[in-house]
Amino acid sequence: MTYGVLDWKLKVAAPPGSETGVRLDKLDDWKATGRIGLVLHPREDFFLSVYYNGKTDFSLRGSFNGPAGLNPDLDLDLPLVQFVQVSSYWQVTDRIALLGTFGWEDWSDADTVKVTLGGVTTGATIGFNDTYKIGLGANYRLNDEWLLQTGVMYDTSALKNKDRTAALPIDEQIRFAIGVRHDLTDSVNLGLSFVYVNLGDAEIRKPSLRGDYKSNHGFVVGMTLAFKELPWSGKATFGGSGG
Repeated sequence: MTYGVLDWKLKVAAPPGSETGVRLDKLDDWKATGRIGLVLHPREDFFLSVYYNGKTDFSLRGSFNGPAGLNPDLDLDLPLVQFVQVSSYWQVTDRIALLGTFGWEDWSDADTVKVTLGGVTTGATIGFNDTYKIGLGANYRLNDEWLLQTGVMYDTSALKNKDRTAALPIDEQIRFAIGVRHDLTDSVNLGLSFVYVNLGDAEIRKPSLRGDYKSNHGFVVGMTLAFKELPWSGKATFGGSGG
């Protein structure tokens, strides 16, 4: 089950030569999504995985809060598109492992978004294109307890310069990541990571607006706690006399 919510504040043109604020107020929806994966393990030191995630068609419902008390009901059909991802892992030596990823996302299927406002339905064309990603990474085992990790990922842009807007400045993305994992016990490990994300210049080349974003990046710090075996595993018996 997937939950989607949209809460968006915008400025729109309001003649003569002014702007007014509008808000999409907590549009949300629940949908079921299908996923399937396959792992191939042809050698002890190598595996290849293929993962497919189906499309999720959200029908987000809420209110449109506009000027002068205008608050009609709003229904927005917003999909999360299907994608396929192929990943590989190769244990080159006892200390070094190499990783690779390739993916495709079907964003051209979300090129047109249906909007129903106050009982009137229109189709908004966004101009989305399919995107592709490729990533390379490496792990280095310092000792039995410590693992160093690094990688880089590149995603193509879903929008061309002529279709990009200031409300959705999506461009190509490059991610650089470093991390460290510490094995606390044989079955529990703790990981820390830092990711720098370059979001591109996001150039806008429309008749009404031209420009780009010189500072368009982000930083992500993450922590994970992973259990190879749950603490209570093997401590329950069901039926029979047990032995």
